[in-house]
Amino acid sequence: MKYFLFVVFVFSNFFMAAYAQSDRPVIKVLAIEYPPFTSSKMIHNGIAFMLLREYAKKHLKADIQPQIVPPARVQVLLKLNSWCLSFYPPLQLKDSDSSIQLSKTKIKIGMYRKRQNSDFRWDNLNEFSGASIALLRSNKSNRFYQLYSEAGLFPMFVDSTEQGIKLLLRDRVDYAFADNISIDLMDISPQQKESLQFSDTIFLETPILVYSNPKCAKRLYANTGKLDADS
Repeated sequence: MKYFLFVVFVFSNFFMAAYAQSDRPVIKVLAIEYPPFTSSKMIHNGIAFMLLREYAKKHLKADIQPQIVPPARVQVLLKLNSWCLSFYPPLQLKDSDSSIQLSKTKIKIGMYRKRQNSDFRWDNLNEFSGASIALLRSNKSNRFYQLYSEAGLFPMFVDSTEQGIKLLLRDRVDYAFADNISIDLMDISPQQKESLQFSDTIFLETPILVYSNPKCAKRLYANTGKLDADS
């Protein structure tokens, strides 16, 4: 996985140089702060945007412009259908919604806890009833929040996975919802990382995807006019 991250960052320099002189139309891509995948604070806006720029260079007739907004805002834009491409999945995926796979490597979505000698797995989330979990604020309207609430867990909403992990390290929560890759780029020490344990049971295993709005399909693949999330 570290080799995968290294390759992405090295080749991103070439992708950015290629786009510096581009006069192609631009499309805004919806995302939230979710480093290291999407972030306004990272070079080239994170791994996912670098992979998308590579894809766009080969397959799209438009350049990529990140539109990284707060979780509440991205949900409004998706609900209003004011988007063309989005790294945040539509609230209710439809058969007509298409996704573009940007990586072969799959990301695992699960939970972290303070390291214990036993395996970290479960048959039913009800086993953790009464516990607290750091959960991304953007999950407030999706199935993960519903799963935890129905199982009797108490979510503490955070704006980034790193914030959730740091709450866990300070014993402010019992668990933290996260993926298995982001922790490698967080501002925590090797000892702190080693003190945490990622779950053997996972909710989802998926490659990096970007979602495409069918209403923008023709313009997305045609070099005509400006494309943005409000078009």
